[in-house]
Amino acid sequence: MRQAAFAFIQAVAYAQLFAHGSVQLTMAYDDLYEFLIKLNQQELSDFYRYEQASRSSFRINEMKLENFGDVEEFLRDCFGDYYEDNNTAIPRESL
Repeated sequence: MRQAAFAFIQAVAYAQLFAHGSVQLTMAYDDLYEFLIKLNQQELSDFYRYEQASRSSFRINEMKLENFGDVEEFLRDCFGDYYEDNNTAIPRESL
């Protein structure tokens, strides 16, 4: 799950850096949706945690991207809000 989140964040960041507005960005979101739709709530919660960790690790917020595509907004719109703390999520120190 961690690898999937890290790979997605990297793919979206590179698409924005080198080809913003490209079809690759749309394809990345389509692929992410197809992957996430198959997960259960625990797995989704885990993915959200790893997504946040990867954004922090790659310092996405510091990049001057034209339009990152707001991964967090996409996840909330499509799958709900798993960012809030819950007892079943992976502890942050485990990331």
